[in-house]
Amino acid sequence: MRLTKLLLTGFCLSCLTLPLSATESTKLVEQLINYNGFSAGIEAGMINANVSFPEQVKKDKKGNIIEKYSPFDRSFSLQQFPVGVHVDYHMSGFKKEFYKDFYLGLGLSAGTSFGNPSKTVLSGKENLKHGFSLDGDVTLKQKRKFYTELTPRFGVKLNNQGIFYVLLSVRHSQLESTLSSTNDIRKAGNIYLAKGVYKNKSSRVGVAPGLGFDAKLGQHWSIGAEYKYFFEKDLKFDDGQVKASSGTHNILAKVSYHF
Repeated sequence: MRLTKLLLTGFCLSCLTLPLSATESTKLVEQLINYNGFSAGIEAGMINANVSFPEQVKKDKKGNIIEKYSPFDRSFSLQQFPVGVHVDYHMSGFKKEFYKDFYLGLGLSAGTSFGNPSKTVLSGKENLKHGFSLDGDVTLKQKRKFYTELTPRFGVKLNNQGIFYVLLSVRHSQLESTLSSTNDIRKAGNIYLAKGVYKNKSSRVGVAPGLGFDAKLGQHWSIGAEYKYFFEKDLKFDDGQVKASSGTHNILAKVSYHF
């Protein structure tokens, strides 16, 4: 009789605890699968700026080129390393069957970049185009400073523990570019660019399409990565006499805590 009572008591206790365990398990699985609510974390990576000095041309009224007048005709890359923080809002796990695997997100990030890269743009040791001459060197230095980004994201869930998404970022950043010439650049005795230091300090706004992924490591932590290409306005030196176009490849690794 005593054994029967013990068995009945154990059965009743198990019936009371099973629903609670199932609810907690379901909640945990949903938290792992669905990205919902806020997260915050740190990010770091690399910016590869593609700088191009195109030839400048003069055209007649019919659009025919009558003169090429720039000694610059080259492209190169400058690397810097951004470090920042981010706050994101996530939505997923929608009730309707058609939308249940979709993901929507909005992110805000801010940070700064490290590194002060420089490149030799022109050298007097080489033969310059179009009759230009230079007894010295021309170098370009860049320093990217504080940045902020706003990033909407749209994607799908992967393997019930991560997301893959496309994005469109808008970035505001501070960029200081310095073009230095150790001597005059001349053509037929006339100075095209005088010896000196020319600076371009500007607040720049760029737009970047890209893609990324994020993978849950547990209930609260996740890791991810993003790639973006920012289209930015041209650089101008010496009142526009010298122009350079610039766009940046951006790769970021992210660690996030989900609240």
